[in-house]
Amino acid sequence: MLSALISCLASTGRVLLPFIWMSILAWTLKLLSASACGCAAPSSTTFRSLLFTCSSPAPIPKPPQPNMQTNCLRPPIDIVCCGIGSNGHLAFNDPPVDLNDPSDVKVVQLDAACRQQQVDDHCFDRFGDVPTHALTLTIPRLLAADRIFCCVPGAFKKVAVRRTLQDPISGLVPATALRTHSNWSLYLDEDSAADLTSHEVQ
Repeated sequence: MLSALISCLASTGRVLLPFIWMSILAWTLKLLSASACGCAAPSSTTFRSLLFTCSSPAPIPKPPQPNMQTNCLRPPIDIVCCGIGSNGHLAFNDPPVDLNDPSDVKVVQLDAACRQQQVDDHCFDRFGDVPTHALTLTIPRLLAADRIFCCVPGAFKKVAVRRTLQDPISGLVPATALRTHSNWSLYLDEDSAADLTSHEVQ
C-alpha cells in the first residue's frame, strides 16, 4: 500500500506538476540513531527510491542529519505522511508519551515492541541489530502539519488501528492524537480494518 501511494504521488508530480518537486523540502519523521553512522534508514530510503527518483528534475532530498532539528523548526509543515506502529506509536513516539511535549525533535529510547516491529517489517534481520535510540518529531510537531495522510496496512496493525479510533485520546496510545487534527485521513486495507465496525470504515 505504501509503495502504491508513493507511486501515485510520484506520477502526479511527474505528469501534472513536474515543477513542484523543485520547491519541496522533505525529511523522514524519525531517524534511527545508527543511521548517522551508515546504517540503513528504511523509511528514508523507501521514499528516496520510490518517490524522489521518479520525480525528475527535482534533486533527491538527503537525510537531514545532523540538522534535523533546524529543518523541523522551519514553518510550516504542509503534509505529513505517516503510519501507526503496532504499539500505537507515531513516528518513534512510543507509549506512554507526552502529547503536549514542548520540543519539536527529541532523542528517544525505543521500547521492545517498536524494535521488534523493525524486524517484522524486514528493516533488520535480528532484534539485536535494531538501534535502541532514535530521533523523532514530537506529537505536537506532527500535528502542526496542515494535512496528515496516515497509511496503515497489515493484520498485525489491526489492534493499533482499533485502539487509535476507539480508545480515549491519551499518551498511552499516541496515535489517538490524530483524532484531534481537523484535516487527517486514514487509509487501511481489509486486514488492518478487521477489528472495526462498518460505521468506522465508511
